Amino acid sequence: MKGAGERGVTLVELMVTIFIGAVILLAASTIVVQANIWLKKGQSRLALQRDFSLITRVLAENIRDSEYGQQKIYTSLSAYANGSLSQSEGACLQLFFPSGDSLLLYLEDNSFVLLAGTDTTKLVQDNVQTVLFTDQGRYVQTAVILKKDKWTLADTLYDAFRNY
Repeated sequence: MKGAGERGVTLVELMVTIFIGAVILLAASTIVVQANIWLKKGQSRLALQRDFSLITRVLAENIRDSEYGQQKIYTSLSAYANGSLSQSEGACLQLFFPSGDSLLLYLEDNSFVLLAGTDTTKLVQDNVQTVLFTDQGRYVQTAVILKKDKWTLADTLYDAFRNY
């Protein structure tokens, strides 16, 4: 108890203040930790959507600009390298352009890869679970599945040739 004219706080007041401060600090730190978890999940989903958008744009632009009827699909990159006959379905797509150039798009070690001439570019790394090209005559159907952490993004794309 304080007497008249005494200054300061009692031990009980100090303990109550420390307890209230600790509760507020605990609540604030819980909010910050949860916000950080949500941020990381959001960044993971955004990266997956960005990768998917890149794949769809590259496929659409290159298939549209390539020569209709000249495309070849191989079951894998090794089938292409071994000179195997092209198939109607596979994980490796070869496109030919009016300029005489060709382009190879394929799945390798969970990465989506573009081979133009001697330049190899991994467009999307580690997140690509499936890329399956199917020759549908006038267009190429592509099944794409990307996976990162607990997120999966899957779609089937239909890209038509411009010069059909």
